[in-house]
Parts: sequence; structure tokens; C-alpha cells
Amino acid sequence: MNNIPTTEQIYAIIMADYQNRLGVNLPNWGKYIIRTFALINAHLFYLLYIRLSFVYRNILPDTADSTEHGGLLQRFGMIYLQRMPYKATQGVYTVTGTGTNGATIPAGRMFVANRNNVNFTNDVSFTFAPGSNEFQLRSLTSGSSTRLNIGDQIQIVSPIGGVENIFVVTNEVIEPTDAEPLESYRSKILTAMRYKSRGGAASDYRFWATQVVGVRNAYPYTGTPLPNVNLFIESETNDGVPSPALINDVQNYIETRRPLGIIVNYLPVEQRFIEISIQGSTQALTPADKQQITDAIRNYLDRKRPYIQAIDGSYRNDIINLNEIISVVQSVKPSMYLGNISMTVDGSLHVNYMLDLGNIPYLSNVIF
Repeated sequence: MNNIPTTEQIYAIIMADYQNRLGVNLPNWGKYIIRTFALINAHLFYLLYIRLSFVYRNILPDTADSTEHGGLLQRFGMIYLQRMPYKATQGVYTVTGTGTNGATIPAGRMFVANRNNVNFTNDVSFTFAPGSNEFQLRSLTSGSSTRLNIGDQIQIVSPIGGVENIFVVTNEVIEPTDAEPLESYRSKILTAMRYKSRGGAASDYRFWATQVVGVRNAYPYTGTPLPNVNLFIESETNDGVPSPALINDVQNYIETRRPLGIIVNYLPVEQRFIEISIQGSTQALTPADKQQITDAIRNYLDRKRPYIQAIDGSYRNDIINLNEIISVVQSVKPSMYLGNISMTVDGSLHVNYMLDLGNIPYLSNVIF
């Protein structure tokens, strides 16, 4: 997209045009009426440039602005995805507690998680009875930062007679998720524009899975025996590993769309732990240098994902190459000799490593 000229540049063009039409060189002083008229027109043309640039950006979704800024991105989303961007969601957890028979926890009581100090509440009252000591809590705030692990403790804020204050998380009913980033939403719109349903082809399974909130990508493989499909699901959070709740959401979405007779196995992606060793540099690296190098390696690995021939075609980005990592490191400190650089994957030395069968890389450590 061409840059918008400044008012000074437009003014200079208008003045040059006036001089060419009049056949004279206007001096830098005097002729104020002509100069004022040229300056007014320069500002008017600048406003026209701004508006036309906005219209041009919003012709297609790859450059469209969000509706908050007057653009059409969400309108494209309603056409191709039939939805707006997903909002952040609240987490719902099953907890187990101890109380005397008949002790009741009224609805709306406040609880706080020991892990992250997030507040929870119970939407319905619960009464302890023999064999009944589980109920559900909902977080009062949304987003992945509210997520709890199985075994975490939650404490009731106001004690209740006959009820112990500490409760233990036993199940994640609904996984809390962050609001869908606009760039992720935009990417899904572009995918939908290129997508054509093929009755259960590999691209269908990826498209279906990525329509579920919290899913970054999906990798379908032919399973055995036929007609099995192994679908590996990658999450937007938790370093790509999906929760059981997210896998269940994907299953519920796809089961209403898959071809009859096809058996889909819904699986989490598996991390391959990458460790990079940088030894023998000629200069001492500062903490800032080390952080820059670590971030650069992590960004490199984040672009590496399994190759699905039926979807990706000729584009392959599934091989982690040590020479590429060396280039990434040297781009951070081009003037420094960084010595010997090596890579291990799950503890084994590698020069090249191909990601396959739903494997994704995870940078576990950079040793300096």
C-alpha cells in the first residue's frame, strides 16, 4: 500500500502545478492569496487521501480494520464464519469439600483460589449429604489467567457452620479462555475464504477444529484401521497442549459435521522438548543478551509445525534445523563469536529434527 503524502508534500505539488500553468516562478514571499489557496487545497486533498486509504484497506479482510475503528473486519467474519470474535470466557470447576450432613452453602457465596487469588462463586446452593460432597464453582473474571489445576485448593471467604473452609478442585468443566485475538480471527476469515468443503477431507477437519474457541491449529492423520482419523489438537494457551475440556469442545463441534461412518480420535498434540546449548562465546553475554537470544530461538520454534501434505501442499515448515538456529542466534549478536551451538530433542542430540504425528516444539532450556 502506498504511503499517504504529507500536507507539505501535497502543497509543494500544487504550487509546482500553479507555476507550471502560469509559466512563472513564484517567489518565496508575496502572492499570499495563491499560497493560501494552495495550502487549503493541500489539506483537503490530505483528508481525501486519508479517507480513500481507509476505504482501500477495508475492501478485503487481510487489511480491514475492526469495527471499533470503523472497519469491516467483523462484518467479513459474520459472512464467512457466521460469528463475531470469541470473547474471554469464565472457568467452571467441580470442587470437593467436607461438611456435616444437611449443612448448606447458599448460592452466591464467595470463594478465592489459593493459586492465583481469583474469586469464584457457586450459582446454585449445595447441601451436603451422604455420598454428595461435590459442586461447581464459576470464576467471576474471564481469561486464561483464572485457570486452575486439578488438586488446587479454593477457600470460602465467609465461614459457614458445619462446613470446612478448604475445597479441592477435582474437575475442569469449562476451560477459561482469553478473548480471541483479532489477528487470529482475521486468519480464520482468510482460511474460510479459501476453504471449500470436500466431504471430510483433511482440510475440513482443520477448518472445523479451528472454529472452536481456544484452538490454534489441528493436524489430521489417517488412522488405523480405516475409517479412523487421528486429529491432534493444538491450544492457543498452555504452550499448545489442550485441556480435556477443550478437546471435548472440539469433539462436540466436529461430531455434528463429520461424514457418516468416520471414527475420529481426538488427541492432544505432544511436545518435543528442545534444549539449545551455546558454549565458548568470545565475550560474556549480559542477561539482556541471553534473553534476546532465548526469545529469538523461541520465535523460530514457534513457526515450526507438522506438515500435512493434503493441506499444506508444497509449503513445508516441519524441520528444525541446527544451522537455522545458529543463524537466528548470530542475527542477535552478529559481531560476537558464540562458540559451539548444539541442539537436543527429548535429550538426544540432533542436527535436524522433523516434527510429525502431532508433535510441536517446546523450548525447555537455553544453556549459556
